[in-house]
Order: sequence, then structure tokens, then C-alpha cells
Amino acid sequence: MVKLAIIEDEEDILAVTQKIINDYCPFVTICGTASDMNSAKELLMNSKPDVALMDINLPGGTSFDVLKTLPEVNFKLIFLTGFEEYAIQAIKFSAIDYLLKPVNPTELISALHQAYKTVEERNNKLMLNALLQNMGEPLLENKVVVLKTAESIHIVEVKNIVRCESDSSYTTFYLTDGQKILISRPLKEYDELLSTFHFFRVHQSHLVNMKYVKKFDKTDGGFIVMCDGSSVPVSTRKKDALIQSIEQLANK
Repeated sequence: MVKLAIIEDEEDILAVTQKIINDYCPFVTICGTASDMNSAKELLMNSKPDVALMDINLPGGTSFDVLKTLPEVNFKLIFLTGFEEYAIQAIKFSAIDYLLKPVNPTELISALHQAYKTVEERNNKLMLNALLQNMGEPLLENKVVVLKTAESIHIVEVKNIVRCESDSSYTTFYLTDGQKILISRPLKEYDELLSTFHFFRVHQSHLVNMKYVKKFDKTDGGFIVMCDGSSVPVSTRKKDALIQSIEQLANK
């Protein structure tokens, strides 16, 4: 799927554009719309789109003014304009394409298909780079894992994972920088994958990196406190094995 942000201040054009996308582009998810410079900046920074479809003329300025205020432009661009001379400047901003108003449905669909191919190529390259890094990395602590969400692909160093928590068939990864990543895969898969990296399944719903265990409290049924301050329950049948694992790490 491609996450698309739409910046357009003309309501009729926005409505037509959304209808075309909803009817003919099932591979596109509209993550938000904006109609002025401030809301456009907020949308682009918070929604982290794969592609931005941007009207060049906005109240109070242009889309180029918005782009210049962003820390980085790590999404693809498709500009909308009623003025053909803007096309040259659009290309300088690495636009996938530019579309003249009124929007031609065929041209819009074609531009979004091209964007989809570009996003897929980028994702495949990320996964290939992760594979090559893992193949050439002798140290376990420097291995990476690919986490695919509905919106993006994350390449995460295993040593930066504090713990994982499951909810039915979903798993949330908690990282050392405070980031949380939710993926639609069961915890069991990562229990098997991360077992050689000092991860321990303390509970049916919890997998923890033993290097980040701060304390094991035997009261209230038993729980561990992680370095990020979170508390994780420990199942009764796992207590003895957990204590053994803690002792083994302490002796290394």
C-alpha cells in the first residue's frame, strides 16, 4: 500500500481527486488532507506519507515554501498546478510527476501507479540491504530485523529492542529510543527468531530482551521491571527458567 497525503485548497478539486483514488487506486491509502501551508506542514511531518500530491498555489504561499520548512523530504512528490511553467521547478524538487488542472483521471491514476512501483522498489531495496548486512555481520548484537507495518518498513538493530508484546495476531516492538512499532505478525515468530539474542518469553504475551531487565520482583505473582520503566508479568511456569537465565547473564 501507498500512503498518500493530499494538499489542495480547492474543495471541488479535492473531492474529485479523492473519488478517483477511492474508485480506481485500491493500492493507495489517503492518510490525510490539508488546504493551507500550516496544515500541510503538520500533515507531512506527522503522517509520514510515501507520496504527497500537492497543489502548488496555497493560501499565503506555495507548496515549495512548505517543503523548504521540513527537516527532510523523504517522500515522493506529485505537483498539481494550473500553470505549466511551474513544471520545471517541480522537477528540481524531484517530483515523480506533475499534473495540470483540471485533473485528468487517467494521468492521475498513471502517476500513482508509478509512485506505487517506486515505493515497492524502495522497500525491496531496504529488505535486501538488511539481508546483506546480516549475512556479512559476524556479531550477533549488530544484526538487524525487518519490521513491516501497514504503512512502512523499519530496519531495526536487534540490540535496540527492549521488549515485544502481543495482542492476538499483532505484536508491538518497544525500542530503546521510546519508539513503538506495531506489526501484524504473532509473537511466536519472533520468540523463535530472537531466542539466540538473549530474548526470553516470560509470558504468553511478552518477550523481553534480558539485557534490559532491571529487576525481577517476586511479589504480586511475579513481574520484571525493564530499563524503560515498564513492568512485565511473569507466568508461574516461567519463573525458574527466568531466574536461571538471569544468573547465566550475570556470570558472563
